[in-house]
Amino acid sequence: PDTQGFETCAHPFVISSFEEYAGPAFEDNANGSCSGSTSSYEAVVAFEAPASGPACVNLSGTDDVVLYARSSCRSTDEIACVDASADGSESMQLDLVAGETTFLFLEDYATGIFESPVFTYSVQSGPCP
Repeated sequence: PDTQGFETCAHPFVISSFEEYAGPAFEDNANGSCSGSTSSYEAVVAFEAPASGPACVNLSGTDDVVLYARSSCRSTDEIACVDASADGSESMQLDLVAGETTFLFLEDYATGIFESPVFTYSVQSGPCP
């Protein structure tokens, strides 16, 4: 899908199905609680849950990536934040409620090394393996 222009919480890329997507990141400074960066490239995805229950979010990028989720764009509404791997991939399990929106932040931890990295991410129904 074309994600051009969907770089912030004010203009997120909206998805509402369980499948895989790819798109660019933009420079923003939302910063999750587990991110060590104060300035980074990230993309914001607003995921509208099609069903209630567990879901697994997977993220892969060009370098060390950080994945965090919020119930709104405010940093105080963070649900989870993962930066467990330096190999360019992260997974996070969320408990979703049908019809509710979760904001997913896809961040490249290595600021300044890459220009506008491209992320591949998926939201799968069910728990993470």
